[in-house]
Amino acid sequence: MRVGIIGATLIGNRGAEAMVSATVKQLMNCSRKLRFTLFSYFPESDRRVAPEKIMDIRSGSPFYLLFVIFPFSLIFALFVRLLQVRGMKSLFPAALSEWAESEVVIDVSGVSFMDVRMTILPYDILIIVISTLLGTPLVKFSQAMGPFKKNLNRYAAKIFLKSADHIFARGEETFTCLKSLHLKTGLTRSSDIALLHRCGDSITNENGSYVKKFSNRLEIIKKRGRAVIGICPSSVVFKLSRRKGFDYLGYLSRFAEKCANEGYYVLLFPNATKDEDMSKIRNNDLNPIKSIAESVSANLSAEKRKLILCVDRNINTDGIKQLIQWSDLNIVSRFHAMIASLQLTQPVIVLGWSHKYFEVMSDFALTSWVFDYKSKSSDELFSLMKKCHRQKAQLKKKIAAALPSVQMLSMLQIEYVNSILQTKTL
Repeated sequence: MRVGIIGATLIGNRGAEAMVSATVKQLMNCSRKLRFTLFSYFPESDRRVAPEKIMDIRSGSPFYLLFVIFPFSLIFALFVRLLQVRGMKSLFPAALSEWAESEVVIDVSGVSFMDVRMTILPYDILIIVISTLLGTPLVKFSQAMGPFKKNLNRYAAKIFLKSADHIFARGEETFTCLKSLHLKTGLTRSSDIALLHRCGDSITNENGSYVKKFSNRLEIIKKRGRAVIGICPSSVVFKLSRRKGFDYLGYLSRFAEKCANEGYYVLLFPNATKDEDMSKIRNNDLNPIKSIAESVSANLSAEKRKLILCVDRNINTDGIKQLIQWSDLNIVSRFHAMIASLQLTQPVIVLGWSHKYFEVMSDFALTSWVFDYKSKSSDELFSLMKKCHRQKAQLKKKIAAALPSVQMLSMLQIEYVNSILQTKTL
């Protein structure tokens, strides 16, 4: 049996890689007879790191969906599904054939149908329309959606989301927004699928020796009794802030400099990587990490510069977790860096841009650690960090106590898809 996955990549956004890896591993636990197709934004890059034995990589880029798969889907719907013309399937692109033969296509997009991300609305619609034309059930795994205050987004959501087989809402706010649409499709309150990701689940293998050496270095630092503060900047937040005239990188640089001057080690780590071209910002946190490290180092003594540690190449979710397991706490602007911290029961302070952060932190009763960096100084962030560090033992217990029930909500998605697969085998 084949299962399709769309809305994600393996290279680039590591949150997407975490969702894909967790989905594959959990479904493989249910059935070893599955083969997956990942409809990727970057198929060539992903093929270099993906294991061919369990996964095919096809293009799922917006351009390919619009100009190749969608037109062929219309032909497929007319001649193959409606008129039952035989012998035509071999004429279609492999991506379309594998989409059509999938028992279910899982959309793991982190966000969709959001007022603040209207540029991706055509892509959100295309995924649903193509699945409908091909007759393949589409299940939207937990993602942030809404609010639906903009008319275009609200109308599009009401018209197209009803064609999804099932929607899993990531968090209470998204669930409430979706209920306001009065959709007749299945709707379940769930949690992010990456919360089911365990160390060792990543299906890629990237720079393992580099991660091991880096991890060994952090282990030595911790054995010496030193504190490590993890910072995960976001290229997305950097671009959004730059448009609004806010110096996001300068803000984090001042915070990191303050940490180093107070004797804390600072671990600058990414949750989106493209080390083949460090000048690129899209889906690449290595660029802002490099800028922050250079800015901070210029203002520190030679001795203090040793306290600034930064990742400078591709690492997958396993690699990220191997490193941040040594952090005392993490300051993050990446959603899935927050998820990784929570899954490791680590205290986390969130500098986010959307309700998607707040609704996950509320599941752990940690909303007081969502920090409005745009209206508060880096000195205030430093004070909050020290408070978090003092309370880290209590916070770890709090996260550990809430984690099993939140993961149970996440597991509902796997159980639902497995029920579809089990029905197909009867």
